[in-house]
Amino acid sequence: MVLSLDGGGVRGLSSLYILREIMKRVKELDDNAQPNDRIEPNVGVPFPCDYFDFIVGTSTGGLIAVMLGRLRMSIDDCIKQYWLLSNKIFRPPRTRVPFQVYSRRTLQEATQNVVQNFCRCHGAVGESCMGEEYLRQYDYGEATDGLDLDRTNKTCRVAVVTVREGGRTTSRGQQANVKVLFRSYNHRRREYRPDFIELEPNPKDLESSTLMIDEACSATTAAPTYFRTVEIRGRKYMDGGLLANNPAVEAWNEAKQMAVAPGQPMTVLANLLVSVGTGRKKEFSGSNYLSLARVGLRKITDTDGPHQRMLDLVGQDGWRYHRFSVPWRIHSSTHKGLAKIKLDQCKKKKKQQSGNKQQDLQQQNGFEQNAQQQNGLQQNAQQQNAIVNQAEVEDRPLRAAACNAEPRRRDGYKPDKYDYITFDKLRDRSMSYCNSAQDRPKINECASLLREFHF
Repeated sequence: MVLSLDGGGVRGLSSLYILREIMKRVKELDDNAQPNDRIEPNVGVPFPCDYFDFIVGTSTGGLIAVMLGRLRMSIDDCIKQYWLLSNKIFRPPRTRVPFQVYSRRTLQEATQNVVQNFCRCHGAVGESCMGEEYLRQYDYGEATDGLDLDRTNKTCRVAVVTVREGGRTTSRGQQANVKVLFRSYNHRRREYRPDFIELEPNPKDLESSTLMIDEACSATTAAPTYFRTVEIRGRKYMDGGLLANNPAVEAWNEAKQMAVAPGQPMTVLANLLVSVGTGRKKEFSGSNYLSLARVGLRKITDTDGPHQRMLDLVGQDGWRYHRFSVPWRIHSSTHKGLAKIKLDQCKKKKKQQSGNKQQDLQQQNGFEQNAQQQNGLQQNAQQQNAIVNQAEVEDRPLRAAACNAEPRRRDGYKPDKYDYITFDKLRDRSMSYCNSAQDRPKINECASLLREFHF
């Protein structure tokens, strides 16, 4: 089973909330299982790394892939770290370099801190880890490596998408950028077939690889106009979203190639691919220069195109495929999804106690109801408010834990003093999407398949 995670800056938090809803539903199915069910129930919300064989991500989706897969973190721990990372990265002071407005060093140090706190390569969590760990999976091996396969290949495999500057030469002799996968596992070249999207990106063994986790995360998130390019071993890398902001096709291709040993025919197919986005944009139209520029940018970071391609591919192969992403307008709701939340938005305001919790919640999340609206919309708003309120309650202990996870400082994460408006909007609108009448059945079906295919 394969998990694909889009890029999207701070909106990657939406992916985590959607994924949490899926895994919570898996837990509910476990709790309602029959006594003779062959699957052992989960004690808590299941870890994605225990269900997915591959997690592939682009940009901040790559960062999440590393946390969920390589570091084997829980979704709640990822959410907490995402709050801390976003609060550190998307804020002043900014660098003096034109068009690179955020500090690459801050991101690297924040990533190393996550690795130090959650690395499981040294026994106890955090023991003897300084935050600099290899990306490669310590227990992975090929069938031809002569290893004890009962003790290898037991952990989730992770790949992040990045773009190497000048990685290939065109027919005109010009240098062009090339898509690259940084993997946590060996990938020896397999047999090429015409129905594959492309030849395998940079297949190689990793036994001697010295690529660090923080380097891979820096490379996949090096978005132009936000961060400068990253130089690794003499080569420059940029955000993977420039060529694959939705890496579902790359994840599909990778899983097919890795399903069998090198030299063997492609006879084994994956069961399920789950693709999670960071919110859809409203279709844009216009003829002026600014409009054309926006259309061009959206083509670069397109996520719907790969989704349509995946629908064609799974129809040919018989895969199960689910795509989740908050639409620009959530069904029967009064707000516009995540469309207006910028990739680097991290708004907060000092807490104000009005004495009316429900009123505060409605104002914060855009659920104000006009007195002339129909009763059906009012009832829907009440249901959505109840869902949002429950999600806010669930996040309270996470906020407290995140607040205590780092030393108190002037610009630190302080949920006791501030309302983090952007984080709350991402959570609440993602929850509204997951619990809508149109999309809740899809969440349930995906959870059922995860549980069915989990052995």
